[in-house]
Amino acid sequence: MFCPLGYTTLKKLWDTNRAAFSWKTMNLDRMFELMFDEGNPAESTWMAERFSTDELIEKVLLEKAFEGGLFVSSPSGKIMKIDVPFFTSVDYFFHVMQSVPEFFNEQCRRFEPTCINPQRFSEITKLKKEGKDPWWEMREHQGFCSMNYYHDRQTYCISLEVYNRLESVSQGYMFVETPYVKPEIIRPLEGWSICVTDEAAEQLLPENLIDSLRLKALCEAFQFDEKDYIPQNQQASNTIGRPKISIDAAQAFLKHYSLEDRPSWKEAINRLRTVDGLEVSVRTLQRGLKEISDDKSQS
Repeated sequence: MFCPLGYTTLKKLWDTNRAAFSWKTMNLDRMFELMFDEGNPAESTWMAERFSTDELIEKVLLEKAFEGGLFVSSPSGKIMKIDVPFFTSVDYFFHVMQSVPEFFNEQCRRFEPTCINPQRFSEITKLKKEGKDPWWEMREHQGFCSMNYYHDRQTYCISLEVYNRLESVSQGYMFVETPYVKPEIIRPLEGWSICVTDEAAEQLLPENLIDSLRLKALCEAFQFDEKDYIPQNQQASNTIGRPKISIDAAQAFLKHYSLEDRPSWKEAINRLRTVDGLEVSVRTLQRGLKEISDDKSQS
């Protein structure tokens, strides 16, 4: 890819981070065991549809690049700063397959800008039937999970190829969430290369992104905001902290109910929100209860 001197392409940073990434160095297996207990395939399916190695790296890389200043370069070397997160997408490919299945017809199976193999969804079902954890088995090779409306994942240049195809097969009505930025704003930049300054690129090297990757993985897996994450200590360590909000939610729950005599999880969550001012998901509450139970059993 291309950019003027003094800048580094996102493509180069992507290649560097992808080659260096290892789940072993993330030291998260113990944390994921809290979520992916044997016999709980629903949680694993949820993750397999929305979360992968490639998805994790791209999200962190783009978000951190945007924080440090994101630019695009024309083939002639003209530079323009981007102040809107055009890469943000809340749509996942399984949403598209359900709403606009024509997107993945036989011709589109070779439509590589998405960097996804639609057949992997049948693999999820197969692994579940075999009693295996779909996400754990597929996390390294399942490709991406979200829609890349405005960038190409092979070049990390601005591209509306995915957006254009989805609009075409849906006959002008997308059926899914509209992108964060209107296409008319991005279209004049099609073919421009996404880049950052060389100085910002130093902060986007693998050794400087490991903490952000860990935090993003935890947030994606357990569905909590980064602001709710409180490390167990502030020193550099391979030990991962835990989200304090889960313990707060569990303790509040136990003030109102017992595990033997409780309402539906939805009703419990509503009470935590209205009475205790805690905005948490069912999974966050369940995780906190499990952590408290584990602590008691070890004491």
